[in-house]
Amino acid sequence: MKKIWGKKAGYPREKTENGWHDSFSIQQSGYQIKDNQLILSQGNHEGKRQPKIIIPFELTNPLKGETKIINVSWKKNQWTLNIACDIEIPPQMPLSEIKKMLGIDRGVRKILAISEGWKLFNPEYWNKIEKKYIEFQRSLDRKVKGSSNWKKVKSKMSSMGKKTSNRMKDLCHKTSRELVDKSDLLALEKLETSKMVSKENKKVGKWTRDGMLKACWGKLAFFIVYKAKGAGKWYMFVSPSNTSKRCSNANCGKINKELKDEETFLCPSCGYKEDRDVNAAKNILWKAQKKLGLIKTG
Repeated sequence: MKKIWGKKAGYPREKTENGWHDSFSIQQSGYQIKDNQLILSQGNHEGKRQPKIIIPFELTNPLKGETKIINVSWKKNQWTLNIACDIEIPPQMPLSEIKKMLGIDRGVRKILAISEGWKLFNPEYWNKIEKKYIEFQRSLDRKVKGSSNWKKVKSKMSSMGKKTSNRMKDLCHKTSRELVDKSDLLALEKLETSKMVSKENKKVGKWTRDGMLKACWGKLAFFIVYKAKGAGKWYMFVSPSNTSKRCSNANCGKINKELKDEETFLCPSCGYKEDRDVNAAKNILWKAQKKLGLIKTG
């Protein structure tokens, strides 16, 4: 306890239902990575050299740079290795060399729409398993916690949730990679998603809050940013103010204050007509260009 109150160590971690810690870290020594295998050295015990522990694994991305930390964790009935590497980030391309630019508007029904007109509709992976998930939850409530039948149902729920989460993560990875590869500048709205999805935020309804979480707004933006950094590309976050209500016609720019929930944006001043989300994406790009001085202000 002296170590805890003296701030030399933290509070003891909670253990899992099985009675053991669900993660540990390895830093810079005592291991070797070779042929998709993590080889751990156990050192000596009572003067005898202990055998090495060999853990085979499958890489989701090729290793680059110098390995710094390896986190081994047990999550949703599966061991996971998170390998942190120290790599060189390429310099950002000169502003004068930017040619291809994209504005990105994130939504619920459409995960995103870009300024060129392409839209990615929400595959609704979570909605497809919701009914089955509720059935499992009801079955779980009828069983004794910790019993063998309870563990079987809990395992099925974890497996189903993990599969769905991985499908969305894969979609975000592929989409962000395609966007970064095809553009030099990516513009997004600066959304405080953690505050928006908080239950304390009474301005956002439950359906919208759940939709934001299921559409992985934060994860998609995070993937875009780190991939853009790794490629030396530009990314910019802009204010979301009036991006949906402003006319993106270069000769107009008027605000349609009467716009509500319509899927199509129609400008009452110039008659410009566009998909609501694509119009917002064009305005997001316009704000980024204006911020970077790539277009004349006015």
